[in-house]
Amino acid sequence: MFKKALYLLPLALISTACSNDDEPEKPETPAYELRTLTFEDADCHFTPYEISGIKISTWSDLIDDAQYGGALLYGDYTTTDYHWTDGGNTMLGSGIVDGGPFWNGGIVISDYWLAAEEGLQYTDQLAVPTGSSDKAGHNGSRNFAVQNGYVDGDSYKDKLPALSFGDKVERVIDHLYITNTSYTASVLRYGNAYAAAATAGSWFKVIAIGYDTAGAETGRLEFKLCDGTTIVSDWTKWDLSGLGAVAKVEFNIDGSDDLRGEWGLNTPAYFAIDDVAVRFPN
Repeated sequence: MFKKALYLLPLALISTACSNDDEPEKPETPAYELRTLTFEDADCHFTPYEISGIKISTWSDLIDDAQYGGALLYGDYTTTDYHWTDGGNTMLGSGIVDGGPFWNGGIVISDYWLAAEEGLQYTDQLAVPTGSSDKAGHNGSRNFAVQNGYVDGDSYKDKLPALSFGDKVERVIDHLYITNTSYTASVLRYGNAYAAAATAGSWFKVIAIGYDTAGAETGRLEFKLCDGTTIVSDWTKWDLSGLGAVAKVEFNIDGSDDLRGEWGLNTPAYFAIDDVAVRFPN
C-alpha cells in the first residue's frame, strides 16, 4: 500500500496543474476609451451659440454657403469670430486664427465635394475629391474639416492652426483621417499659373506638433500628402499617438523646393481631416 500511494502522488499533481491551465483568462480592463470627433450632426453635443448673428446649433450650421467669400468664413473681411468646439465629447476645438477671415488660416467645417480635375482654384478651397456629393467625408459620412495655412521663414503668417482641448486637460490623440483637398490635389497633379505640378522628386507634407499645458513641445510627426507623383486622394489613417499626451496640436505644411517660390509655398496650403479619435482614461 505504501508503494502504491507514492506512485499515484505525481499523477494527482499533474492533474491539478492541467485543470488550472484550462481556466479561461480574465479579460483586462481597457486602459482608455476612444471618443471620436466626427463633425456629424448626429454626434453634436456642443451648446448652441452665434457667429456674427448666425445661430450655430449643429456641425452643418458651421458650413459656409460659399466656398469663398461667405458670411461665416469672411464676414466683413476684417473679423469673423469663427470658432467651434466638440464640447461634451472629445473637448477638442479650433476655428480661424485670430478671429479674422479664413485667409488668416484655420480649421473650418465643410461638406463640399469636387473631383480633382484640372483648373480648380481658390474658390474651390473647401472641397475634397473623396466619395461623392453629400458623402465626401471619411467612410461615406457627410462632414469633415479643412485646414488652410502654414508658417515658415518666407510667409507673412506667424501663427499656426491647431486642435486644442478646451478644458486644458492633456490627452492622447490616437489618430485621425487625412486627405488632400480637391484644389491642392489638382495643383499637385496638373500645376497652374503659380505652381508647378509635382514631379518624381517632389514632396508635400503636414507636420503635427504637440504641446503640453506648459507650452513645451511633446513631439513631431509627419504625413506626406504627396510623395513624388503619388498624390493622396483617399482618406488615410494617421497615427498621432506618438505625440503623447497633449493640450494642443498645431499643424504646419511644407513642400519641396520645386513647389515653393520667393514668398513660400506656391502649392495651395490646404488639407482635410475627419474622425479625430481621442483617448479618455477609464
